Amino acid sequence: MVVYTGGTTISINYLKKWGYIKPIPPREKLKEMYQEKKATLMRETAELKLQQDKLKKTSENMIRGYRKHAGKPDK
Repeated sequence: MVVYTGGTTISINYLKKWGYIKPIPPREKLKEMYQEKKATLMRETAELKLQQDKLKKTSENMIRGYRKHAGKPDK
């Protein structure tokens, strides 16, 4: 059997009052923060994909140049 005494609520309010924990932002602010973070991650993912593609092309060009220099045929 669990008895609710309100101790958690009192403790949280005390910790918020003294600045040990931050209060939870309102629901609308949480949604806004989520959308901003999602947009940032999507942008970073797209940039990473472009960098990976560029690195792959550079790698392929280097291998092709090495094979040409070494007199080996391309695969």
